Amino acid sequence: MQRPYRYILDFAQYFTTGVGLLSLGSLLSLTMASTVWGGYTPPPNPSAPSDRGYTAGTRNGCAGNEQAALTVIAPHSHIGRTTSTRPTLTWFVPDQTTYPLELAVVGSSEKHTTPMIKESISGFGHWTIPEKQSLAKNHKYRWQVVLVCNQNRPSTSLVVEAEIEVVEMPPDLASALATVSEPVMRSQLYAKAGFWYDAFAEVITLKDVAARDAALALLKDLSTQELAHPSQPSIQQGQRLQQILQTQSSKATANSQSK
Repeated sequence: MQRPYRYILDFAQYFTTGVGLLSLGSLLSLTMASTVWGGYTPPPNPSAPSDRGYTAGTRNGCAGNEQAALTVIAPHSHIGRTTSTRPTLTWFVPDQTTYPLELAVVGSSEKHTTPMIKESISGFGHWTIPEKQSLAKNHKYRWQVVLVCNQNRPSTSLVVEAEIEVVEMPPDLASALATVSEPVMRSQLYAKAGFWYDAFAEVITLKDVAARDAALALLKDLSTQELAHPSQPSIQQGQRLQQILQTQSSKATANSQSK
């Protein structure tokens, strides 16, 4: 089977970069008892993404008749940030049928993590980069998910990708996080500080209702921001995120009615 990183081309434009610390004074006044989920705010002066398209194929899922599409859960209007060298990457698979799924992370030096290969599951999937494949601080990476619809016809595979930037933890954010253990509240702190990957990772790996609501609120924030951006990849991403929100809302309604 072909590995996903064969789809990734030309990383010469990526380079090591120093990233300044973000002022988070406003975070310290955040009301921790707040029940307003979401609140993702892009970082000031975020790194601009490449001008590459991010998907190969236009159909929704391998079956082609799904309500949503294969989607990486990340910004496309800017490069999403993380403070972790082992970030959690999240995607959405619309198909109920299981297919081989491949994931790879590639950096500016064109070195890549060993591709993770697994069977897809319907809905949100996530993968935390293992310690032996840790990313480097102050570097940018591209990550890619490939859904192999037909192993005998590689051209039918669905490919989606995004970029991620690993930066230092701002001291005031670290101080704020040290006082909070509840995942939803931690997610809010990361979101207000402009760390998309950390904010979403805090809640997407949990199963409780509050975490689910927080994750969907973050998706709503991001979809609104992506749709407001003039670039076509961003608009496409916003539309895909809205499709996911609609399917998840319908699913939640159906589940509540069946109880």
